[in-house]
Amino acid sequence: MKRDSVNWLRLRIFAVFFLFLLSFVVVFWRVVQLQVVEKEDLQRLAERQHQRVIELVPRRGTIYDRNLG
Repeated sequence: MKRDSVNWLRLRIFAVFFLFLLSFVVVFWRVVQLQVVEKEDLQRLAERQHQRVIELVPRRGTIYDRNLG
């Protein structure tokens, strides 16, 4: 292999490694942000969504007797 192609290959490998590392850091930071920074806000939001009592008044339909007709 020529020396230029070896350098180009090393540059591409470094670029791919850097992109993977950057992606990992971005995902890791988002996890930390959700788990640590926004913990209380997300807990309150979840409690409001999941711990609410809604009373439903059912409408009764007509009950038919088989002997009436």
